[in-house]
Amino acid sequence: MILPPFKPPKYEELRSWWLRYESDDVRRLILEVQAQRYALPEIRTLVEQCRIAAENKQPLDQRVKQINKLLREIDAQIHRADKIYRPTPTPHPNAPRSRA
Repeated sequence: MILPPFKPPKYEELRSWWLRYESDDVRRLILEVQAQRYALPEIRTLVEQCRIAAENKQPLDQRVKQINKLLREIDAQIHRADKIYRPTPTPHPNAPRSRA
């Protein structure tokens, strides 16, 4: 599914929808939007920590720990979301072809 351009709802809109609609499905979608909005700053912080560790030339094992922590958080968010539609990758025209 390719998303069309759209204006994301602001926090106040989500709050008003929460109060207006009592459907469990609508409320679950609102909670999911908020959960992702909470997760993004956490992921941003982990990315920044990885960048700082690389710039400060921290020992490799410390940098690997930071990157693994970031990857675990990304994996956790992907797992929460279940299936994420991805179009079938299109091979580059100059890529070597595998022989079966």
